[in-house]
This record gives sequence, structure tokens and C-alpha cells, in this order.
Amino acid sequence: MPKTKIEDVIFTAIMAIVMVYGMIVYNVALNTGGAVSGFTFLAATHELVFMAPIAFVLEFFVVSKPEC
Repeated sequence: MPKTKIEDVIFTAIMAIVMVYGMIVYNVALNTGGAVSGFTFLAATHELVFMAPIAFVLEFFVVSKPEC
């Protein structure tokens, strides 16, 4: 687990990107008939640009406990 603030920022960014991308791929696959194809990953990448920063801000400033 992260011990410094920089490590916490990097860990949060990596986790937000991976989790958001996985959830978007799943949702796009469901909306396109349940099949995962190259189009599914491409469409998820386009949505990732908008969703990952939102997830990072919410996780880093709202969800995580403030360190004193």
C-alpha cells in the first residue's frame, strides 16, 4: 500500500484507470449484444478519456480518508 502522498496519487490513478476501463468495456459489450470485440475496446477507450478523471477526483478527494 502507498506510504507517501506521491505513491498514493500514482496508485489511485492506476486503480481508477484500470477499474473504469474494465467497467466501460463490460457496459459497451452489454450494449452491443454481449460480444467483446475490437470495437468494444475502442469504444471503451473513447469513454475512458471522460470517465477516468472523474473517478480519480472522486476517489482521491471524496472517498479516501484525509491523512493528518
